[in-house]
Amino acid sequence: MLTNLHAFRPRLIASCTLVLGLLSTSAHALIVPSQHQLFAQTSVSSPDMLVEPANADLLFQGSVSSVGIGAQGLVSSASASQHFTRHDRQTGFAGTAEVALGLSSGVRGHADSNFRRNMIFTTDAEFDFSGELQASGNASVEAFLTVAEILGGSLVERYLVDLTQNSLQTLNASLKAGHYVFGFQLHAQNNDPGESALGRLAFDLQVRPGEGGDAAALPEPQSLALVLAALVPALSLRRRLR
Repeated sequence: MLTNLHAFRPRLIASCTLVLGLLSTSAHALIVPSQHQLFAQTSVSSPDMLVEPANADLLFQGSVSSVGIGAQGLVSSASASQHFTRHDRQTGFAGTAEVALGLSSGVRGHADSNFRRNMIFTTDAEFDFSGELQASGNASVEAFLTVAEILGGSLVERYLVDLTQNSLQTLNASLKAGHYVFGFQLHAQNNDPGESALGRLAFDLQVRPGEGGDAAALPEPQSLALVLAALVPALSLRRRLR
C-alpha cells in the first residue's frame, strides 16, 4: 500500500500541522504560520517529504525525490519541487511548482507540490491570480488554487480555480475583511501501473486593498486561541493507492 499523508484536496487546505508551526506576535501583528509541502513516493521506494514554514522574507526553493528498482531491474522515480520568485507578507506570491513520475511496469507512484499562505485583512481587498499548468505523459496531473475564509472554527471556500492543462487561467475577485487561506495544490498520480507524467505550474497571485480601503495589514487578533481553534478541525486528507 502506498500512502500520501501530505496531498490536499481543494476543500481541505489547512491541516493540523499548521498549528505546530512558528507563531510570531507583537503588539500590532500576529503572523499565523504558512507552509510549503513537498512529497514523492513510489511503490518500490521510500517516501521523501519536505514540510517547511513559509517565510515571506525568503524566496523558497526546495525539492524531494523517491527512486527505486522495479520489475526487470528498471528504475522508477517520483519527484516534486517549488521555486518562488516573489513572496510578500501582504501582497502575495509568484513562482513555479513541478511534479514528475517516471514509473516502470507494475509500479505506482505519486508526487505533490503544495503551498498555503494565511493572510488577515483589516479592510476589503482584491486579488488577481494567473496560473498555467503544463502537463505531459499518460498519468494524471491536476492543479488547484483555493481561497477559503476562516469563520467560526471552519474553512469556508470562497473561490476555487481548477486549472485546465496547457492553458492560461486568470481570476480577479474581491474579499471582505477577514482571515483567509490562499493555497495551491499540484498533484501527479498514475491511474495504471507503469504510467509517467510531468507537470509544471506557473503561478502569480497579487493582493491589493479594495476601493477606498487602506493597505492590507496583519492585525493582532482578539484571541490567539480562537485563531488556533479555527485551524484544528481542517485535517489533511489521506490519499491511498492500492
